Amino acid sequence: HEDVEGLFAEVEVARARLAALVGGRCEGDETRVVTGVAALERAHPDQLAFASSARWERIAAQSRAGALLVRPGVAVGPETVAIRVRDPRYAYALAAAE
Repeated sequence: HEDVEGLFAEVEVARARLAALVGGRCEGDETRVVTGVAALERAHPDQLAFASSARWERIAAQSRAGALLVRPGVAVGPETVAIRVRDPRYAYALAAAE
């Protein structure tokens, strides 16, 4: 997981819009906003992260990220919005480029 904090720089993106952008399904509060991206283990409640391998999927539920790009069936924490996608790494690249 490469650290890409700051790529959103001052941009607020609603989670529902983010889910639509990456072709995913949003589970949780779609109206809260994401203001940046970060590595899974360093993400804050207003940031987006992703978990794309079994190693990262195992710790996804402990992440403080406000939104996580994950495959269907991956557990996330109670305060984290899951954005379910087929390829979390690709979806993260799309979101970071936005």
